[in-house]
Amino acid sequence: MPVLALFGERGAGKSVALRQEHQALETARAMTRWVNLGRHQTESQVRTALAATSAAWEAGERWVFLDSVDEGLNVLPALGGLIADWIDSLTVDQRSSLRLRFSCRTGRWPDVLQDALTRHWQSSLQVRHMILAPLSVHDVAVAAEDYGLDADAFCTVLRERNLAQLSKTPVTLLHLLEYQRVHGTLPTTAADAYRQACALLFRDPASGRHP
Repeated sequence: MPVLALFGERGAGKSVALRQEHQALETARAMTRWVNLGRHQTESQVRTALAATSAAWEAGERWVFLDSVDEGLNVLPALGGLIADWIDSLTVDQRSSLRLRFSCRTGRWPDVLQDALTRHWQSSLQVRHMILAPLSVHDVAVAAEDYGLDADAFCTVLRERNLAQLSKTPVTLLHLLEYQRVHGTLPTTAADAYRQACALLFRDPASGRHP
């Protein structure tokens, strides 16, 4: 599939899913480039990063992963146009061998970027949009078992303390699982769970993107 845009809410695991594909391609020695758009603060930085993905183009497929479109838009509202301009600047042969992967929060996808994709990849089979669904109760139970916890008891307390909504995204579920493992119980309320998660993130910023 030439182009895939992966959507989901914050903490749904979009970047993780793309990383898994990226790592698999690297293992297979494919030509790949990873660009975290959330870390670029100026239009010049974005243009440089995009230009680097198409520098010294070789024969064969080239996979370009453009992660965190939504975070990039927070800093650069014109980001969609910058990516569209880069796509337009490629030759027909380059676009034919390009495999694009995006991650973006649901509802933040730029129209100008979508227009560029439709212009150059007209078939619906060439451009796919996928949404990461929230974790199911079964997913939560499997995760609890993997953590060495009693899955039934964990899910029961989630319901009793109105924490089930927090368990539907991987980033908050992991905080709940770790809290249960350390303290032997779950936070008493959703507000307490958020406070505990924020405290963990401030102690260990690498454990998540946003406090």
